[in-house]
Amino acid sequence: MQFFIQDIRTWGPANAKCRELHTHVLQYTNTLIADLSAVHRLLDEIRAKVDDLNRAHPRTKPLAVSTTRDLYVCCHPAERRIADDYVFAFHIHPVVSLYPPTSDSHE
Repeated sequence: MQFFIQDIRTWGPANAKCRELHTHVLQYTNTLIADLSAVHRLLDEIRAKVDDLNRAHPRTKPLAVSTTRDLYVCCHPAERRIADDYVFAFHIHPVVSLYPPTSDSHE
């Protein structure tokens, strides 16, 4: 099954770390993802970027990436004090169908 990322929401960057993270994540807008293993590789890559930025900016609040079962992905301070304190958020949607349909799809 294929997946896609359509819209990535970002909130005003609090600092240079958040700005750099926005730039990195926004490159995935309108991206088609080959399969579930590629989704997991993408999430691992985003988490690694967040970890790198946390190390590069030790005087800022550490960030963390969370995902839900329906592939909602968000980045927020690791120690959350308010529920809507996000840096970015997006859904990874499954591709339901392709157009035009292939001849195999009618069987």
